[in-house]
Amino acid sequence: MYNNKKRLIILYVLIIVMFFTLNISAQKNLEADLLIFEQDDQGLAVVQAKGNAKLLYDGVKLSGNKATYNQSEDLIVFNGNVVMNYGDNKISGQEVNFYISDQTVQINGNALLESEDFTLKSNKIKYSLNEDIVICTESPKISNENLTASADRIELYIEQKRAVLLNNVNGIYKNNEFRADQIEIINNGEKMEMKGSAQFIFNEGE
Repeated sequence: MYNNKKRLIILYVLIIVMFFTLNISAQKNLEADLLIFEQDDQGLAVVQAKGNAKLLYDGVKLSGNKATYNQSEDLIVFNGNVVMNYGDNKISGQEVNFYISDQTVQINGNALLESEDFTLKSNKIKYSLNEDIVICTESPKISNENLTASADRIELYIEQKRAVLLNNVNGIYKNNEFRADQIEIINNGEKMEMKGSAQFIFNEGE
């Protein structure tokens, strides 16, 4: 009986220490209907958040059906109806991997990023929070009030209001078609630079 109580006390203290490390020392706040704390082989925390999982960290707000935090990698993975808000940007997808130390986010499955100037869709989106750069390489599409375009690769420089589309670029700009090997969209589409087999097809009346 005494040993059982002792084990429970030790377990309770361990949970408090891991929770303190997760929320205070690293400035992370993880919430859910159910939190399960475990330790890996190195004695570092593995936390499962089940039901209405939420993370608040340094301007990042993440929510989803469930999440798993791995202290050894400083990685938290959200699954199911995932939504992320960061500044003026909203991100959603089936799965979001947030590499906290590197400040990079990878969104997998029906990934969508909505910024002040552009909307990006792709099967996979990688977002560097420190550099404010977004890279899409799996069937990416970009759009705003002026244009819609697709390419093999799209790089979005959010702070610069600039996008670079690479390889097999084609789209529509104010009802006019365009295609090229590379297109740079500047200042929310007010200017476009087209390179490599570039074509701009003016529709009648334009």
